[in-house]
Amino acid sequence: MSSTKEEIVPRQIKGRFDEEAPSQTTSADCYRRSGSRSRPRLTAKLARELATVTANVRTISRQNATMQELLERMQGQLANTSQNEEVIPLERE
Repeated sequence: MSSTKEEIVPRQIKGRFDEEAPSQTTSADCYRRSGSRSRPRLTAKLARELATVTANVRTISRQNATMQELLERMQGQLANTSQNEEVIPLERE
């Protein structure tokens, strides 16, 4: 993610002292607590998160395709190299 985009930081929940507070909450959890006033803000936030995830999946897919092509080329070069090499027997004394 670029440095110009807003990073989304999980919020902590304040719980009772005898309970462990979860370290992270989802956007949906925050929405349920804050009511419908923040619904447009939540919708925009979730849309940004979805756009970021979608862009990351596309990038990874392109990188995987490129790596697959590179691997196939390297395997072909290795096969050609091994066919062109002469086998030299080891000399034993």
